Amino acid sequence: MEEVSNTRGNEAVGTPSCAMPVVIVVDPFSSGAYMTSEILQSGQYDVVRVLSRSFPQAQLDFVPPGLCLKYLATLQHDSDNPDEPSAWSRTFAALQKLDCMYVAVIAGSEPGVNLTDAIAEHFQLPGNGSKLSPCRRDKFLMIDRLHECKVDAAHQLLVNASTPVTTLHQFMEEQRLRDPTGNGWIVAKPLNSCGGDDVRLCCSIDDARRYQERVVGLHNQYGILNSAVVFQEFLVGTEYVVDTVSRAGNHKVVAVWEYDKRPMNGAPFVYFGQRLMQPVAPEFVPLCDYTCSVLDALGIRFGPCHVEVKLTAAGPRLVEVGARLHGVRASWVPLANEAIGYDQISAGLSAYGLASGTDFDELPDRYKELKTHVFQVFLVSSCHGQLRSLPRLDEVRQLRSWHSDAIVSPGALMKPTVDGWSSPGIVSLLHADPTVLLADYTKVLHASGFRGNPKWEPPETRGQEEPNPVTQNLNGELEFYNDGLGVLFDVDVL
Repeated sequence: MEEVSNTRGNEAVGTPSCAMPVVIVVDPFSSGAYMTSEILQSGQYDVVRVLSRSFPQAQLDFVPPGLCLKYLATLQHDSDNPDEPSAWSRTFAALQKLDCMYVAVIAGSEPGVNLTDAIAEHFQLPGNGSKLSPCRRDKFLMIDRLHECKVDAAHQLLVNASTPVTTLHQFMEEQRLRDPTGNGWIVAKPLNSCGGDDVRLCCSIDDARRYQERVVGLHNQYGILNSAVVFQEFLVGTEYVVDTVSRAGNHKVVAVWEYDKRPMNGAPFVYFGQRLMQPVAPEFVPLCDYTCSVLDALGIRFGPCHVEVKLTAAGPRLVEVGARLHGVRASWVPLANEAIGYDQISAGLSAYGLASGTDFDELPDRYKELKTHVFQVFLVSSCHGQLRSLPRLDEVRQLRSWHSDAIVSPGALMKPTVDGWSSPGIVSLLHADPTVLLADYTKVLHASGFRGNPKWEPPETRGQEEPNPVTQNLNGELEFYNDGLGVLFDVDVL
């Protein structure tokens, strides 16, 4: 255990003075950093940052722009210690030595979930307990727990370096027999990743074998070793994310988003966008009901949660759970506030009894209406190179539904987008008229060089031929689109 300096320019305090109550935030990256800023801006709490492991600098810098995060202290947990109870004890002792009045501990991002549970349990703070912590991070144990609790979930297989190819073949054959289409495809993923990191679709035994050989033994985006991977049946259906906040087992659904995911750059599930669901949609109730059963099975009783679910012909099925905030650097916060009237961060802080301007008890179990419509476009790159300019950015910003954007600047190194980590930016759209919103969503995709999502096109234009499109098919994947006006990203291709 060591004290380290704050990577955003503010030195950790050697012997801090705890004049105010203190919130511990474990791994405050992305939306967790935004939440930390909200805690500090309330003026009622100090924050101690705990890093669950030694992270690369790029991860430490993965925070929304413009935040000033002044931590009372930063502590580094010794994740390399093979004696985990001993490592935890040292972290507990270091926190105790600071002699602060701790009022809450919150996971600021995915890798901090287990340590957050352990700290909460040790200091008797609101939390989810450590008994089921592994099930809330390990994607195999997560689904295994659902089966144990009789919650519908995917068939799966745990695969390590020594798993024989005959076992892989048998599992794929079992999926083929279950699959009404007879494909028998499987989804392969690391046990402890997020953001689509190394999630792949295996359509043959050769795909499965190559994935096993390539990914087992690698380190994921957080620097965590992939000691094994999980193979799961390929769930056919639209994917959604259900964002929740819980207090003492009382779950509130604060947002449901529908994903636009498509194959691109050799990756099967690249994020192209998400749209906020109307609570009157027929899918809303079954998605919410199923999600709450998942939370109960995994012992999630306190705090925010990000639950990805596919709606299959047989009903909802879990993709995976993040026992933390929705990511995307909290770009959805102002959108949720305008559309729903509150957001997951303010509701989450209230669930812990922290000042946030939102009263958890006053929130409905599920949000009741949308005051306006919301889309987010996740920008996608198809090449390696240095970004020269953004020639169509002004055009995007003049769209009627444009709300905000966060896009890489000229000079940035572009690479093919294969997951959430490699997206070059986000464009947020908001408008009272869903037809305007859908049209603008398609325009942003066209400016980026891609077709729109046919399912999301305005009803009056769906299925009609776009004017003079020039399209090509890339390796059987996504159709590109060229409207003759150039592209959003002008890249000096390497």
